[in-house]
Order: sequence, then structure tokens, then C-alpha cells
Amino acid sequence: MIGQWLTRRHESAAKKTAVGYALAAEIEPYVDIVDRRGWVELAEQLANQARAGVAIKVDGWLTKDEKPNDFPVFNATLPNIGVLGSSARDISSLYSRVIAVRTTVSEMQNGAYSNMTPAQIAHLIDEEVALWRETISDGRKLVAKLNLAK
Repeated sequence: MIGQWLTRRHESAAKKTAVGYALAAEIEPYVDIVDRRGWVELAEQLANQARAGVAIKVDGWLTKDEKPNDFPVFNATLPNIGVLGSSARDISSLYSRVIAVRTTVSEMQNGAYSNMTPAQIAHLIDEEVALWRETISDGRKLVAKLNLAK
């Protein structure tokens, strides 16, 4: 009986570590890509152009085949995310925010906001930039936390 308990405990700890490392391995490159491509800075430039009255076009950030929720590790580990305890909430929140920003970008690329004035577009972009900055910062902290969890 004690042997079974120890085995389950070991399996649970191993699962927690595996899920945490897998999610960290998906989150870290994503935030690195956002930084390296300068998406936040580009969005800020677009907002400034819109504030100046320029009708902006957002294109090429997401491919036509790329969906806002294309995160295979997150989608695969979602049934087991609870093993990460309180980090599960942080992970779900992070992915929800990333998906929200990517959805806005996708909708902008598809012309969903074409009826908005440049000032309204600038405001929308400003809000997304604030969300993106917070999410990228939180993503880096979460990666560190997941890589330390054992």
C-alpha cells in the first residue's frame, strides 16, 4: 500500500514537471518571437500613424492558415493543467490574453475594423499594446516559474 502511494506520488510529480516544462517550452519561444519581430513597437508605430489621421493596414502578422489559438502544447496539456496547482490559473490567463491579442490582429487583417476612424483604431491598438506588454512580461515570469517547478 505504501509502495503504491509512493509510486502515485512520484508519477504525479513527474507529470507536473513534464506539463510545466512543455508549457514553458511553448511560451518562451513565442514571447521571444514577439520581441525579435518587434511587433509591439510596430503596433505602436501604427497607432501613431492612425493618430495622425493615416488609414493604416495591418497585414502579414498572422498567416491565413494561422489561427489565434494555434498553441498545440497548451491545447494538448489542457486536460492536465490542474496538476500545476495555482500556476494553472496564470497559464490559462496568459494564453487567454495572447489569444485575445492574436484575435484582434487577425480581425484587423481581415478588415473587421475598417468602419472605425483612425482615432478609434489608434485607441484599439493602444489597448492591445498595453495588453501585449503585460502578457509578454507575465509570460517571461511564468516561464521562469515553470522551469523551477519540480
